[in-house]
Amino acid sequence: MLATELERSHEDPERLLTAALVFADGDVNRFRSAIRLARTDWRDLLVAGGLGHPDWPQVLDEELKPR
Repeated sequence: MLATELERSHEDPERLLTAALVFADGDVNRFRSAIRLARTDWRDLLVAGGLGHPDWPQVLDEELKPR
């Protein structure tokens, strides 16, 4: 199960799932690719989703704020 796999990363699940959603940008196939990427190396998912740098808390806040 993905949630269990993400827990093993010891990374914030909200950060990982948001990276997957940002990367997917509404495209279900891209979301599936993001999940495969997370299963291969969760750090690559963070970079692909724009949350792999030290400013990730600000980016996360910006991505999750209401529009």
